[in-house]
Amino acid sequence: MPFIAPGVYSIEEDFSDYASALSTSIAAFVGWTPKGRTDEPIFVSSQERAIKELGKPVKTSLALYSALAFLEKGSQLWFKRVVGPSATKSSVVITDGAATPTNVLNVSAVGEGSYYNNVSVQIRNENTSEFSVFVFENSELVENYPYRNLNPDSPDYVGNIKSSLVKFTVLNNSKQPKDGIYQLTGGSDDLGNLTYTQIINGLDAFASAESIDINILAAPGWSHPAVINEGLSICENRGDCIYIAEVPFGLNPQDAVAWHNGNGGSFQAFNSSYGALYYNWLL
Repeated sequence: MPFIAPGVYSIEEDFSDYASALSTSIAAFVGWTPKGRTDEPIFVSSQERAIKELGKPVKTSLALYSALAFLEKGSQLWFKRVVGPSATKSSVVITDGAATPTNVLNVSAVGEGSYYNNVSVQIRNENTSEFSVFVFENSELVENYPYRNLNPDSPDYVGNIKSSLVKFTVLNNSKQPKDGIYQLTGGSDDLGNLTYTQIINGLDAFASAESIDINILAAPGWSHPAVINEGLSICENRGDCIYIAEVPFGLNPQDAVAWHNGNGGSFQAFNSSYGALYYNWLL
């Protein structure tokens, strides 16, 4: 049968641009990271912010890798940094430089850990009552606080500085700190003694639904039954979030099922609608 009009054959290709799906969930992770305060949870909204607050990823911090992975799609993450029970903060005492020196300022890290041994502070006197403060991280200038003083009633009081790395405590406000660059020392993480006890204490920071709003709770890398049970208990009591857990590394599928069921009576089987247990580990 002849065509009475030319045939038109069309191929449709979709070149539309779609915005990437973003997670609206609010996560809360607990674990060790190279840096960060330990007295309260830290809120981060991007990978860049997480690295600034918690440090660059290292093999010993699975929790930090997990946080960065979550922040590929999410933008609301609370992180509770934990350290060993005997971890210490690095610090340095600055004197007035007199022949018989008087301690004027104590500069201490905002959190425990050896990372802060890479932090130094420079004091530069501007006049008889004011001085500027410069904070260095790995020899790079990262913070600058000009014209500070030792008067607690002044808005420029050095003790009011909100640094992400150090805290200033005035020891004597009748003297002036000596010019110089001062290295913080003495910080340690005590990682060798970090146990599930510290992780449980970290999870407890999210026990109150009135204090912090979250949808997901996890302690990446920690599969101790006591940790998982504490996480499940917190989520059940809150009633508004789920605990994400994983089996110990290296189990085959049969072992993973047995472990979930209590490992032959070694511990109570995990059974909660407020939790999810994942297998397998990926490299």
